[in-house]
Amino acid sequence: MNNNIKPTILFVDDEEGIRDVIKTFLKRFSKEFYLASNGQEGLEIYKQYKPDIVISDIKMPIMNGIEMAENIKKINEEQYIIFTTAFSDSDYFIKAIELSINDYLLKPINLPKLKQKIEHLSNQLNLNNLVKKQTELINEIATILEGLLIVVNENKDIIFMNNNALDFFQITHLNEFQEKHNFIGDLFLKSDYFYEENIQDDSWIDKIENMNEKERIVVMLDINKMIPKSFLLDVKHSNISSNKIIQFTEITSIVLENKKLLKRAFFDELTKLNNRAYFNQEIKKEIETAKRYNLKFCLIFFDIDHFKNFNDSYGHQIGDEVLKELAKIIQDNSRKTDISARWGGEEFVLVLTNTDIENALLATKHLKNLIQNHKFKDDLTLTCSFGITEFKKEDTSKKLLARADKALYKAKENGRNRIEIIK
Repeated sequence: MNNNIKPTILFVDDEEGIRDVIKTFLKRFSKEFYLASNGQEGLEIYKQYKPDIVISDIKMPIMNGIEMAENIKKINEEQYIIFTTAFSDSDYFIKAIELSINDYLLKPINLPKLKQKIEHLSNQLNLNNLVKKQTELINEIATILEGLLIVVNENKDIIFMNNNALDFFQITHLNEFQEKHNFIGDLFLKSDYFYEENIQDDSWIDKIENMNEKERIVVMLDINKMIPKSFLLDVKHSNISSNKIIQFTEITSIVLENKKLLKRAFFDELTKLNNRAYFNQEIKKEIETAKRYNLKFCLIFFDIDHFKNFNDSYGHQIGDEVLKELAKIIQDNSRKTDISARWGGEEFVLVLTNTDIENALLATKHLKNLIQNHKFKDDLTLTCSFGITEFKKEDTSKKLLARADKALYKAKENGRNRIEIIK
């Protein structure tokens, strides 16, 4: 483990022998460790302690793992959950996908692999905590630093600027600003934060007031240094007049650091692809866009055939190199508008935007052939199995993912190195 804070872990299994082994193994990697013998007991422990990671068997008496996970997700939709199971019933796995379960391990549990998954989730938790702390820091700075202060009257005419604002806009008095610019909003640069094209007045002030703190960020050009700078905005009402005080607190370095942290949180270091967390965020946006504008898109799940045997034969180092090469093939053969990500292990996911099922099949056949004809490190070859589905208007991300995963499962059942479609 890194020097990061260790996670709290709940392990749920009805077999006492397994509980004893896992307890001995995982206590080294956890800040606090909790044990339960069935889903009902696990749920009560979860309600009391809210552990960072839940690891649970699926098939248990009293309350099974699926039922427990459903109840936990009602409490915290983002809860990290790993299933362990000796069960091969695909219905259980489909239910697990619908619940956005983070991962699963087949029994008997491979302890090094379990450790690896705990480390991965622990790193993810620590990154999320860093992002949260950075956001909290932005809020603290807004109250501590004076920044640029601008006062507007009830008609939104600027009636005062402090010296910091005058210096930033390279003017000596307020009238000079009014001679050069129509509105403050004219100076906002296009960015990932607040921005509106063709601003006709300063109605943006009212919009900023109604936004949450994370959204109240604008980017303006620092004319002195000719670089863009980010500012957190706060609008306060005067207690003695109808004036509004607008505070611009510079947070450029924090925004940049926050972006780096977010990138790390959404980025797979090995393959340089986006990761599962990023994909889960983007697929929801893609579904919203498709519903709003009546667009088509297709989702593809695929993974490397017999990759465990591959690693056993050639070693994990060669396996990692193969994953990197495969990721490059995916990147080189994806459009800028497509969404690609490493789903986990040797499994990948791809969204083909503005694409119907027929064209998605053609694109997948092309990708499949590229992969199987490619000479990987040391002239090794491999194949992949693919599952394709097309977005339906009634789809949620869970339904869509479950359908694509079922298609992939079908491709594996039918011999691998093939493409299956479930519409």
